[in-house]
Amino acid sequence: MQRLLTVLLLLAVIVGAGAFFGAPYFGFFALRSAAQSQDVQGLDKLVDYDAVRASLKAQLTGTNAAPPSFWEDPVGAIKNAISPLEPTPRVEALIKPASLYALTEGQGWDALKAKTPDPNTQAHATDGPWPQVQYWGVNRARFGVASAKPGWDQTIFTFERQGLFRWRLVQIRMPARVSPAATPATAPAH
Repeated sequence: MQRLLTVLLLLAVIVGAGAFFGAPYFGFFALRSAAQSQDVQGLDKLVDYDAVRASLKAQLTGTNAAPPSFWEDPVGAIKNAISPLEPTPRVEALIKPASLYALTEGQGWDALKAKTPDPNTQAHATDGPWPQVQYWGVNRARFGVASAKPGWDQTIFTFERQGLFRWRLVQIRMPARVSPAATPATAPAH
């Protein structure tokens, strides 16, 4: 009887650890599935829109510096206080469900022109490219999705832990063009 309890306890620990370490993957695939099916309420639980908007806006405008203080630049501080209220068209286009789905499929900047997926031809969320772990920590995980177009880097998705098994998307790093010297040369065929 004690052996059975030990085996059951060990099995529960293994399943719990697997779920704990696999939760970021489940978060990524839940994001892809919700975006594919245009589930806005589901996406609201999976995406921290304010953080994602800020990360995309910084990439599109090239401003990663801290905002000016009121004492150093009063006009700049007031302008900065008002600017978050102004939606940036390209940022808003990238956080639409169709665009989020295209990003998880490795479409990169082409996600700006993404159309709503046809509900009759929808595939399973795991049918697209699998994310590659770039970083995994206890409270943060970063996945890279390879670009569907040659010559482009990965799209990076950063998830943050919101509970024991719940993860939310907090940042998207858009792909950059890869220099030809950085791409590995293919070996000649023999």
